[in-house]
Amino acid sequence: MPIKHIIIHEISKEPSGAATMTLRQQENPVNEHAERVSSELAGLFKAVNIGGFHRPESPGLPGTRFELLLDGAFDGRDFSDFVGFSHAASELLSDELNSPQAQQAKGGYLLLNHSTHQEKLFLSVVLLRMRQGITLADDLSFTEVDELNLDTLHMAARINLTDWRTEASERYIAFKIGRQAKDVTHYFSNFIGCRDYTAAKADTRSLVSVTRDFCVRRNLSESETLGVRRHVEELCRERLAAGAPVLLEDISNLLDARYPPQTEEDGGLFLTIAQEDYGLTNSPAIDKTALRALVRFSGNTKKLAISFDADLLGSAVRYDRNTKSLTIMDLPDNLIDDLEKTTG
Repeated sequence: MPIKHIIIHEISKEPSGAATMTLRQQENPVNEHAERVSSELAGLFKAVNIGGFHRPESPGLPGTRFELLLDGAFDGRDFSDFVGFSHAASELLSDELNSPQAQQAKGGYLLLNHSTHQEKLFLSVVLLRMRQGITLADDLSFTEVDELNLDTLHMAARINLTDWRTEASERYIAFKIGRQAKDVTHYFSNFIGCRDYTAAKADTRSLVSVTRDFCVRRNLSESETLGVRRHVEELCRERLAAGAPVLLEDISNLLDARYPPQTEEDGGLFLTIAQEDYGLTNSPAIDKTALRALVRFSGNTKKLAISFDADLLGSAVRYDRNTKSLTIMDLPDNLIDDLEKTTG
């Protein structure tokens, strides 16, 4: 991927401390070292999540801070002032590192790389960290040396600028968030402002399954099960609306308070199922569309599709476990008319 621009800045931060920046005033030279770094990092953008920038709830509202910054600096072909853009991006990341939710986060080296690949333009935004390596001193003794860790993507995003600018796809950001708990590393995804089309849906489907399993293992009644599903869905939507992470421990504590466990073993059962049975982190990515499965039942075959709100179960919709059949009352008037005309 030939490099057009590349620059790196240092953003220092210790846990519970404030972030400080050391900014380059010129782009890094495009030499063999820069080419090697760019090549090695490009090879790591595999098995990552794919998404795009967060979109505002209402049309016409501004996008994320990073996207607005990018929109003003990139004209579709090149950056008018790549150094200035990189300084502003570093300030955005510094702001996120100074947020209350990132108190335990560490800084690193922010690399911004504008490159081309197969006639498309890309911007890689990577947070690098140092690691200790071993080298030989002049007397051939072993000695430690600090070096950039290029073997693992801790936190990184690669934006397909061409697809983003031309709106050719909704999936134009490949991104990777580190292996640490997401409540520590979420600041990087907030910095980029990316939404996930893959992990979010998978995590949310797992969350729905956790909710179902929790109700079964707690032997809850039908009405209690509907209540649990509603509580989980409402808490998730409240957190999403507030821009706050959805924490599984909060859901678990809420459900234990609303539906007190009968045994000490059942305490924290929701969190246990989520982490041990489904491998979810404490702060899973949430997809609003997939979240609807908590409050709606749906299914389809090639010739039949059924969907209804969960609170209708037991009243307007009744399920017979023995015959595995549904009885539906209060049919829509237009459906009744069609059926009457067809069977009349």
